[in-house]
Amino acid sequence: MAAGKLVAERTRIARQQQKKAAAEASVIIANNNAKQPSPPPDPAPENRSPLTITQWLMVGSIAVGLAGLYYKREELRAKTFFGEKMPQPDPAPAPPPQPKPKLFGVMD
Repeated sequence: MAAGKLVAERTRIARQQQKKAAAEASVIIANNNAKQPSPPPDPAPENRSPLTITQWLMVGSIAVGLAGLYYKREELRAKTFFGEKMPQPDPAPAPPPQPKPKLFGVMD
């Protein structure tokens, strides 16, 4: 039982020393922070354009595509259903008429 009390006493003393060391460290850190002025924040880079380079390239490619469609509109119109009617295939020949079935007891 005496050994348990000795161990308990040692751990209590060790905890008190850790608490003292932590308190001293916090005081030292607070003093260092008070002595050093905080550096001013870096100014944000000035962004003049609301779009990035990639977005500008995308806008340009859309504009070029629309311009190409505009200049090819007549050719495209001729190829689609707006232009000339496509030739209709010849209708299939009609099958020969089939004879009428004869009814029982009726003579023609």
